[in-house]
Order: sequence, then structure tokens, then C-alpha cells
Amino acid sequence: KMNPYKVIIVGVALDAIFSGLISVIAPEKNAGMSLATSTWTTTICLGIIGIIGIIGALFLSSWANYLKVNDEELSSLGLSAQKMRLILLLLATILASVVTANVGVLAFIGIIVPHQGRFLVGHDYDRLIPFSIIAGSWFLLFVDTVGRTIIAPDEISANVLLAIIGGPVLIAILAKENRGKSYD
Repeated sequence: KMNPYKVIIVGVALDAIFSGLISVIAPEKNAGMSLATSTWTTTICLGIIGIIGIIGALFLSSWANYLKVNDEELSSLGLSAQKMRLILLLLATILASVVTANVGVLAFIGIIVPHQGRFLVGHDYDRLIPFSIIAGSWFLLFVDTVGRTIIAPDEISANVLLAIIGGPVLIAILAKENRGKSYD
């Protein structure tokens, strides 16, 4: 009696886990983009767009806090909830698509880090966004380092390790949300 959308998300997480495991077992069959295939051109492109995006995210973080209240209260303050959502969604989409186009899919990092960040720094986006930027960078660096050293001189790409780690974390988050809910 689980929510059908959550069942689909669990299926996606399981697919990512098993695809990652297949990539570890048979790496030549699933060769693709990873951090190891990045070039200096890619790095410069990501650096420029990343810095602009980070500045934009930090500047707009207070807007995300406003979206915690309903649309009527925002309109009474003279703010447009639709415009705020559109701008924040546009910024997030541009940042995610640029990274995905240049590096490949970094599965679940955008779920794991902010979710854990809420436990550590709270729900205020003025603190959560800077924390997620720094912690996400360090987490990606850690995962990439582990992937490069665990079976040296070969490597397991960071996107494969993130899929293997992130899938169970996403399932655990969904399971935690379902505890205590009645389906009657």
C-alpha cells in the first residue's frame, strides 16, 4: 500500500544500484563518462558556470526560505511565488544540466548531501545551500578518491560508486518517511 510514486523512485534507486554493481563487475561493458574523462576545457567551463551558479544560488537562497509559506502569504507581501519558483528551478536546471553534460550522471549526490545537511545545519536555506556546496564537493572528492584507490591501478568511477551508495540511502530516506504512516 505504498505510494505509487515512491515505488517508482525505489525502482529507479534499485536500477542505479544494480547498474553500478554491473559496472564494477564488468567495467568494459559500461564504460562511459566519469571524472577521469574530464579535460581542462571541461574544467574551465564547469568552473566559470559553477562560480556564476554558486553566486546565484547564494544570492537566491533567501527566496527558497520564502517558499516555505503558502502562495497567498507571499502575494500579500508583494512577492510572486510562481516567479520565484521559476527562477530557482531555472538556476538548478542549468547547473545540473551543465555538470551532467560535462561529467555524466552523478547519481544521488544532490539527495544525500542536502538531506544530511538538514540534520546538521537545519532547514534554513541561507545555511543549507553553502553547507551543501562545500559538503557536496568534499563528498564527491572523497568518493572519487576511494574509487581511484580501492582497486589501483584500475579505478571505479565516482558516478558508479555514487549510484551504489546513493541508492540504498534514497531507499532508507523513503522508508523512514513511511514509518508511522497509516494506510487505512
